[in-house]
Amino acid sequence: MSALRLVSAEEVLRLIRNGEEVRSLQVSEDLNLRAVADGEYVRTPVSFVDCRLARVDVSFLCFQESVSFQACTIESLFGMAGYFFTGLVIERCVVASPTDLSCGGHNRGGHSIVLSDSTFAAFVNFEDCWFEGPVLIQRCTFEAGTNLLGNRERPYRVTFDVPPVLEDNRGQLDLET
Repeated sequence: MSALRLVSAEEVLRLIRNGEEVRSLQVSEDLNLRAVADGEYVRTPVSFVDCRLARVDVSFLCFQESVSFQACTIESLFGMAGYFFTGLVIERCVVASPTDLSCGGHNRGGHSIVLSDSTFAAFVNFEDCWFEGPVLIQRCTFEAGTNLLGNRERPYRVTFDVPPVLEDNRGQLDLET
């Protein structure tokens, strides 16, 4: 990571509202993307590159443009019921706390969910996700595992309309929760 400039959550939200990339910034405050939503819809792209983020909340929102985190350190990522219609990318990131992406997914029209070259230091929850489009998870480390492929006999298992591509990952991907 390059030298990071400490900014307020409000400054980051202003950048997102304007459709700008968030690059090389540090945010120590909670960052709740509901503040940029029109109701439950976020209509601008959300892109973080080379950032250090405390708590990021993308829960209960429908993203109509792409969402990406690249080369970021994230203390906490809460995305329960996050609908990523045009995709989600988490690439070359470290997420320190449990990650909740349950009840979400919903990537459409060939848009991908991509997790690559990232480390999740705590459990990652995908319970009851529905991925309508491609899912690619490669070279990720799930230190405390994930239920991505677990809960097979339960109604809240993950649903894939397109078979996922899983390559060179470490950690248990089929935890029962």
